[in-house]
Amino acid sequence: MTDVFISYKREDRQKARAIAEALAKTGLDVWWDIELLPGQRFADEINAVIDQAKAAVVLWTPKSIASHWVIAEAAHALKRDILVPAWIEHVELPVPFNTLHTLDLTKWNSTPTDPLLEGLIAGIQRLVGRPEDSFSTRSQSEIETALAKPAHEVEFWTSVSKKRAAVNK
Repeated sequence: MTDVFISYKREDRQKARAIAEALAKTGLDVWWDIELLPGQRFADEINAVIDQAKAAVVLWTPKSIASHWVIAEAAHALKRDILVPAWIEHVELPVPFNTLHTLDLTKWNSTPTDPLLEGLIAGIQRLVGRPEDSFSTRSQSEIETALAKPAHEVEFWTSVSKKRAAVNK
């Protein structure tokens, strides 16, 4: 099961990766960059990941609030009560996201080691339900492996597609 799903606009990929790296370092299973198999439906697959995630981070920027995909992902996470919103650029948030406490990462130095990410990690740990001392520290090579492509990704998408096909019969 995925611990954390990260929603962001493609133009913010470097910052999303740095956050994914910081989270993966603590031992969290992070789903931050999706690769679909040919013929798969993007919305179905993303919803399936969010349905199984324990937390969903949304990175707010002027580009992300203009993205129907990011808004839909944030709404789905909000409905499940797993949303952890963070500004990486100041922007006026749309309703209902403007009613939530949003972590201000606008002064974050865009590295996975910046102490400003501690609040984000603490918010995620609360949702994941593991005490802070139970998180392991991964080596850099373990982090790279974890972020490159989740080992279970192909199996996961295949099972989602098979379930959808069985329901549609």
